[in-house]
Amino acid sequence: PNPKTRLLMWYHLFYLQDGNDIPSSVVMGPSPVNAGPITPGGSQYLGQELDLVASYKLTARTNLLFGYSHFWAGSWFTTNPTPPPFAGDADFFYTQLTVNF
Repeated sequence: PNPKTRLLMWYHLFYLQDGNDIPSSVVMGPSPVNAGPITPGGSQYLGQELDLVASYKLTARTNLLFGYSHFWAGSWFTTNPTPPPFAGDADFFYTQLTVNF
């Protein structure tokens, strides 16, 4: 829209490598999707995500970023032998301030 504003859109598809895998958490360990151990099995399709990001350059070294994401849950959440407690879609918003020095 202008030299200080940047708009981005990403679209992701998430699949497990094979039927013996389990999803990883944000710290790259087994995902704690339920209270007990996670059993491999079910569909390999985890879901899809759309990310919309707007960043604004406040100064030469400072950026402000606003983001929105929607995750459409895949069939893994309903076909896994130990289904997670929540298997629906998810929406989240976030902001980020970046200062480079």
